[in-house]
Amino acid sequence: MITSENITEGSVFEWFIYGDVDEKDFVTGQLKGTFRIKDNAAKVTVGILDDLEIEELEQLTFRIKDTEAE
Repeated sequence: MITSENITEGSVFEWFIYGDVDEKDFVTGQLKGTFRIKDNAAKVTVGILDDLEIEELEQLTFRIKDTEAE
């Protein structure tokens, strides 16, 4: 859940994921998207796939563009 203060209702923000992952690690195949603030909150769901590959530990960071939020 993303919460906000002093953000205009309906504001749209871009998010992105980076790290030791790529598009094939996610259900939607997307590493970026958008969300809209409603009642000082928003929800982004990112489904992670079990790709059945033997890999080293993968880490990712979820960021909101043009903010300090992670």
